[in-house]
Amino acid sequence: MLSAPNPESDDIRKFENLGTRNMAAEMAIGAAVDFHNVIGIKRKEARLRYLKNHWLEKASKLKGAVVCTSMKPQYSCAIGNIGFEGWKANDIEGKLYEKQKIHVTSIILEKINGIRVTPSVYTNMYDLNLLVKGLTDISEQNLQQLENKLKNIGLGICLSLMLVAFVTKNKHEVIFTKLAPTPIGPYSQAIKTDDMLYVSGQIGLNAQGKLDSTSFEVECKQVMENVKAVVEASGLKMSNIVKSTIYTTDLKKFSQINDVYKTYFPNNPPARETVQVSALPKGAHVEISVIAEK
Repeated sequence: MLSAPNPESDDIRKFENLGTRNMAAEMAIGAAVDFHNVIGIKRKEARLRYLKNHWLEKASKLKGAVVCTSMKPQYSCAIGNIGFEGWKANDIEGKLYEKQKIHVTSIILEKINGIRVTPSVYTNMYDLNLLVKGLTDISEQNLQQLENKLKNIGLGICLSLMLVAFVTKNKHEVIFTKLAPTPIGPYSQAIKTDDMLYVSGQIGLNAQGKLDSTSFEVECKQVMENVKAVVEASGLKMSNIVKSTIYTTDLKKFSQINDVYKTYFPNNPPARETVQVSALPKGAHVEISVIAEK
């Protein structure tokens, strides 16, 4: 139970004072050395590298995986390190232990944020496949979170970036009409290029900026009237619309939207998608943007 009498000494024999010893471990040292000599360093190295490659090659193909260990044999053998975008290493460590009861070590350094996995020569394929299963669950959770985020914002940012990239390459004209609500943010009612018209998303505000929520149908009709006013202010007609996008906070009202929408497109309606979002500006329940062509 006693430590070395002079722990700061330069004498290497200070390490002989180990305190209480694990006799089972000490008695196994001889057998362990014999086993090591039997299998040899090369075979042991080959086994450990095979185990590392087995799980790391599969895990490296997962979405969001960041591999911090080289697969080149001259740079690594048994140990592998992997992280995932958006995850802290200690959170991955906790997740694997909670779900699969797998113990790994989190490593967080300057450019490394991942878990260290260290198999032994006795590690089997079942355990390694269980590890890959746990890492797959983490990767899929990442994808689900990203999908939900994109769904909640209605892909509006992506569409806005596409619009900006396009209009900067073309001569364009800003469209404005008093028959539709004034923009409530830094955007135009519509942008017209040589052949195309891009109408910003319209909600159910009237020309005075008031939202009439008497009924869902009334709100939908006001949205379509706003779209119509902007399109016609550009010199085009509703029949020139080739694409529309509908955002709604409740897809259960899909049929009610269609009942109003179809009255504005009696023949050859434009291409369209309908996306449910968590919220819309000014407490609106539906928003529609369109693209028209001369």
